[in-house]
Amino acid sequence: MHPDDLRAKRELNTGFANALTRSIEFAVTTAIFCGLGWLVDRRLGTAPAFIIGLSVLALVGQFVRFWYAYDAEMRRHEDELIARTRNRTRRVTTERPS
Repeated sequence: MHPDDLRAKRELNTGFANALTRSIEFAVTTAIFCGLGWLVDRRLGTAPAFIIGLSVLALVGQFVRFWYAYDAEMRRHEDELIARTRNRTRRVTTERPS
């Protein structure tokens, strides 16, 4: 198998693993905040105020965190692409006969 094929397969598997990890993290974090809200509501008798409030807080926080992580990852990919393009351009210009 060609090394590029192995790298592509590794990147694909890593992508699947990252997506699964993020989805589980999203669900568990939201469930924890919802559970904490339920406990506070039960203790104070304010149902469902804290359940809703903490669940919304968890959802907004997760969205913001995922947004910044995605943005940073895309910037890294763009920088890598720009660097590869510059290296190819340099090789082509230096390899031309004078």
